Amino acid sequence: MKIELKNIKFYERMSEETNAFTADIFINGKNVGYAKNDGHGGCTFYHPNSVNDRYVIEAAERYCLGLPPIHYGDFEIEMNLENKIDQLFEEWLK
Repeated sequence: MKIELKNIKFYERMSEETNAFTADIFINGKNVGYAKNDGHGGCTFYHPNSVNDRYVIEAAERYCLGLPPIHYGDFEIEMNLENKIDQLFEEWLK
């Protein structure tokens, strides 16, 4: 499954504890939703564009649970769709 972020908008001045951004979520080449983080230390939220896209998002959630965890030195975070979106955003920043 190919998960991508496109049309990313980074709001550096609004970023406090986390990065403030918005992005469109593309799965297997189709725009199925959007993601956003308000930059105040909370979660990255994502929402489908339509009812049918909800099923694609749910499949991506299940897919991400099977991906390897993210390693930060001795610390490990379980992969899920929210963490995958954050990881893709961090890669875009670099």
